[in-house]
Amino acid sequence: MSFRGDRRGVTVQVGAVLLLGILVLLLATYQTTVVPQQNERVEFQHSQAVQEDVLNLRGAILETAERPGFRTVSIQMGTQYPERALFVNPPPPSGTIQTSDAGQVGLENVNATNAETRDYLYGAQNYTTKHVSYRASYSVYQNAPRTAVQSGVVVNDFERGRSVALSEQPLVRGNEITLVAVEGNLSQSQVQVLDVEPRSLSTSRTSTTVRSTGDGLNVTVPTTLSEDAWRSLLDDELDPAADPNNDRYVTSVTRTGDAVRIQLEANRTYRLRTALVGVGRGGEPPQPAYITNVTERNTSLARGTPLVAEVRDPYNNPVDPTTYPDDVTVNVTEGRDLVAQDRTTVGEDGRAQVTYTGGEGQVTLKVERLSGPESEVSFNVTERSAEGSDGGDGGTGTTSQIRLRVDDLTELQGNKPKFVVSYDTQNVNSSFERIEIDFQRTDGTQDQVRQSQNQRGSFVFEPGYGRNDDYSITARLYYSDGQGEYVRDARTLIDTADAQNPSRNDDLSESDSPVLDTGSEISDQTNAQSNKVSYRFDYTVTTNNNFQKVTLGVLNLNQNGATETRDIASADEPNAFVPDQGNMNGADTEYRTVILVYDSEGVVVDIFEWRDTADGQGSDSPP
Repeated sequence: MSFRGDRRGVTVQVGAVLLLGILVLLLATYQTTVVPQQNERVEFQHSQAVQEDVLNLRGAILETAERPGFRTVSIQMGTQYPERALFVNPPPPSGTIQTSDAGQVGLENVNATNAETRDYLYGAQNYTTKHVSYRASYSVYQNAPRTAVQSGVVVNDFERGRSVALSEQPLVRGNEITLVAVEGNLSQSQVQVLDVEPRSLSTSRTSTTVRSTGDGLNVTVPTTLSEDAWRSLLDDELDPAADPNNDRYVTSVTRTGDAVRIQLEANRTYRLRTALVGVGRGGEPPQPAYITNVTERNTSLARGTPLVAEVRDPYNNPVDPTTYPDDVTVNVTEGRDLVAQDRTTVGEDGRAQVTYTGGEGQVTLKVERLSGPESEVSFNVTERSAEGSDGGDGGTGTTSQIRLRVDDLTELQGNKPKFVVSYDTQNVNSSFERIEIDFQRTDGTQDQVRQSQNQRGSFVFEPGYGRNDDYSITARLYYSDGQGEYVRDARTLIDTADAQNPSRNDDLSESDSPVLDTGSEISDQTNAQSNKVSYRFDYTVTTNNNFQKVTLGVLNLNQNGATETRDIASADEPNAFVPDQGNMNGADTEYRTVILVYDSEGVVVDIFEWRDTADGQGSDSPP
């Protein structure tokens, strides 16, 4: 008997080997193609997320430039790949964040308008700065950029020299210039989240008024962005023709080496803010650089009034002596017989003061640790009588050269302060240059400055928030001579944003000013049951051919009701309602209702106000 060979087992083995080979091939293909694709997607998503983190870091740097303290920003330094049972991942990608020397941010052709500040801030100013950059070490994603904060702009730097801006520029906004320098040492590589804490070293809580000299004010900042990219960033500020009738001031943008130069119009006035922010280790608050006046240099004072000066650092910000090992001492080097102290120290607000005791002459204050003209400030003082006489140019010696009033129209419920600031000048001569209104919260924040070459006028200030805060409003009258501008007279009012006027307002009415007739009336039309506040205004203004408008105001005084104002160009309105449409809540709460009358120059020259509980009852008329 013979047996044929049985090959069925061999066939099964061959099939198994083939299946195993196919499986290995599929696994290898998945490992070499699908896994990298999925990991690349993870890396790309991380790159997008970390760019947002750098944008947040930029925001924290700019915020600490304006407010003391520090801010914490979390940076997703690396990422993790999905867990895989059968496949192999490369090590998780890490990231590196570091500071690097960038050069200097600088100003050219700059001239402080304040004579004492000009001893230091004149010609050119330069500040060393650093860039803060992040870069990831990815396994697959090869086109990831280096993302950096450069002079307040977040930039993606790609290979082959291509750079793209991810944020707006903070340098130039209208006539405001903001420069933020970065100091410190940071270099960290890791996969885990890293907290970075930018901190204030020199905080720009106010601004310095400067004018451009020469061919125009130049702002230079280090950057990797192209000239065209900067033109795009500055598109809303460009004014190549230097048109004086708009609020654009940038005349040219030029790339010079590793920096860009932004030129602004010549012979214009700007508000300059400079600050220093620390990132990483190191970085100290800058030392005192100069002293300037807070009290006007030429001033008439009552006995017991302080003469106030401010010691500033190189960034034009008040020093904080608590950050130094020793006090900052200021000596009286001239006029000791006119003040109560021979020396004083600088407070936490950067200010030093001595008390005027009477007499006429010059008082000079000098910072002990400084030298040169920037180390001292002088005041020319005369004594003002109880009636307020200051000698003036008019010969009578009974009036100041500048007068000021503030009308507070704050919306308390909505936290929206609003002030109408009117001014007038008297006895000015041909040396008149301009008027400056400096508006700021008394803690030095929310600083706004407006200027005019009109000797009489008004401005509206709306800081955006800050109800019940105190605000300082200073009107300065500038003269000019062969040596430049100087303050001839000044007037300051302090007002709380509470919908009530300050008590020391000046009367700015003139013989031909419009006048509110005594037959005018405000009546309460509130529907208390439905909580709908309403007031009717019946007014007539004798215009004297010198009338612009009236403002009708219904101002809640306790934050429990709405506030509304309405401007009307008519001098005669028998049936004007506020609100003129819609509803106002606040029934049974206290209101201040007002009629403001403006002359043709926009100055508030007459006012009638009535305090009332909004309950639908009562009316009142001017006396």
